[in-house]
Amino acid sequence: MGFLCAGVAPLTALSACGYSPLAGAPSGGLGVGLGRLWVAEPLVVRGALRGARRRLMAYGALSETSQAKLSLSLLRLDERALSVGAAPGGPAARGVELVLRASAAIQGGEEPSQALGPDVVRRVALGARPGLALDRDAALNQLGELTGAALAELALGLPVVLSQD
Repeated sequence: MGFLCAGVAPLTALSACGYSPLAGAPSGGLGVGLGRLWVAEPLVVRGALRGARRRLMAYGALSETSQAKLSLSLLRLDERALSVGAAPGGPAARGVELVLRASAAIQGGEEPSQALGPDVVRRVALGARPGLALDRDAALNQLGELTGAALAELALGLPVVLSQD
């Protein structure tokens, strides 16, 4: 599993594992916008924007009037079949895993554009019994929100698990 730092510890212990906080959000806060969009799923895009805004708002760092923007880049969305549960007479269940790779940068404001480190990877699995539809829309929305929230945490200088492998 790729991560910036394992577990929760005081800042002095965090520096021992290579974690170094970014400058954090500019004093005037951050707006949220879109960078590169290589993912053609509107539910993921809306979810990522919502997740980033909610996380910044929770830390008092959201400002729609700020010149500095957290620019989200959604780079890749993969959909993989999960194993199917078997039962006498046919399949008992089916599943799908959605995996989103994204990155972010802080743009505008007084400082030059600043990339926020390596990509973030988030995944969501969903399953259903035969005859029932997979709720793919809800999963795409949840995946976007999880990813947007993680990118906002990076912008705030918080320790973030980069990949959920």
